[in-house]
Formats: sequence, structure tokens, C-alpha cells
Amino acid sequence: MITTTNEQQFETYEPIIYGVLKSLNIHYYASHYEDLVQQARLILWELLQTRDTRELTDEEHHQFNGFLYQRIRWRLIDLLRRDNQLHHHFEHYQPLEEIQEVSCLPTKPYVSSVKELLHVEWPTLPSHLQTYLIATVDYQLTVSELARYLGVSRQTLYTWRKQLQHYLINWQST
Repeated sequence: MITTTNEQQFETYEPIIYGVLKSLNIHYYASHYEDLVQQARLILWELLQTRDTRELTDEEHHQFNGFLYQRIRWRLIDLLRRDNQLHHHFEHYQPLEEIQEVSCLPTKPYVSSVKELLHVEWPTLPSHLQTYLIATVDYQLTVSELARYLGVSRQTLYTWRKQLQHYLINWQST
């Protein structure tokens, strides 16, 4: 619960938030500006809770402001990096959302394809196992990602993997 003194203390340090956002070139018209302000407020509140309650001298107050500024800035940068990585990850796999067969998969010339490794047996491999192989080996999709993109259950993919294992064991023994 915020007491009156805590509210006043919080308001004293709140301008640091806007300074951090300005230093990161995040302006008030950015779509995620208010979200970042709220995140920064939470970070500030968390930092103020860990502070000792004694009165600070002017020198200590100045140093504490610098500490708060840097901590808030670092944490916001971490949040922005995480969001950027997630956005890039999902954006990177957008073309695979509508995969239904292996023929829909784009080729990646810089990656040695599993199709090249199995060039002799590839035509005899069922199309769903071809799709599974290319998506998991060439694109390194997880079972959850692939299930989402193909519109099948994870259990189906585990069944496909088991079928592929049996197929490769039989192929290797012949």
C-alpha cells in the first residue's frame, strides 16, 4: 500500500522515467510509450522499496538519482531486447504458417538440406514425413511451433517422428 510519504517520494523520482525514455529515443507518440512508462514505474517502485529509509545528503541523493536512472534504463533495454527478439522470431517464421505440404516450404540455399542427404530414398518417403524432416532439420522448428503452423496436434507430430524413426531404421537395415 502506498502511503502519502511514499507517493511524494515516488513523484519526486518519476521524472527520471521520462528522462530514460527520452535517452532511448522513445517518444510519447510511439505505440508502446504508455506501456513502457508503466513498466518503468513498476521498476522504480521496486527499486524504491529496496532503498534504506534514512534521509540522504545532497551528494547521496544525486548518486541515488544516477543509480535509479541507470537501473531503469538497463531494465527497459532488457525488455525492449526481449520484445524485439520475440517479434523477430515470430516474424521470421511467418511464411511457414500456411504449410500443408513440403512443396510449400521455401528453399534455403545456404543450408544443406536433409533432402540432399536422403536423395535416394526421398521420393519414397511419405509427404507428411518429408514435411516433418524439412521443418525440424532445415528450419529447426520445435514440435510446438510446427504443430501450430501445420494445424495438427503435438501428439500427431510425435507419431510422425516415431514413423520416421521406424522408416529410417528399416531403410538403414536394407
